Amino acid sequence: MKIKVYRIILYVFESLLISSSIALLILSIINCVNTSSDIFDAIMYVVCFLIVIAFSILQIINTIMSTRGQNSYLKSLLYEENGKIIQGLYAGFIIFLLIGVGIIVYSSLLIMNLNLPLNEFVLPIKYVILDFGLLLLIDCLLVVLYPLTKKEEE
Repeated sequence: MKIKVYRIILYVFESLLISSSIALLILSIINCVNTSSDIFDAIMYVVCFLIVIAFSILQIINTIMSTRGQNSYLKSLLYEENGKIIQGLYAGFIIFLLIGVGIIVYSSLLIMNLNLPLNEFVLPIKYVILDFGLLLLIDCLLVVLYPLTKKEEE
């Protein structure tokens, strides 16, 4: 895969994550208003969603900066100085990718109000769990895909 295609994929996924975070934030605020929740709980939900949005924006900015300097933070993270990929770290990202998928599936089932553990959480907390699962999935997926760009460069 060419590095330009990888960056486009990154921009699209991060933009979708920002959009979903904003949508879940709005749904959480609506739920808090409708249920007359504590104001401090609502503030914490907003902070959680803003953290995910901030991470996504920082990744987009970092990718834009790496295009100008032809330097990638993922290259220094995933590869040793001799150019070999760090296998343990890469395997860890694959495991976290699977955990992200599990979090998304589980939080989706919680949002559907199925009788599962943690079902007693209020809806905005379920949205926060879903959003962090999406963040984990997208970030780990992008890290796992990065070595495909290295093969193209060789």
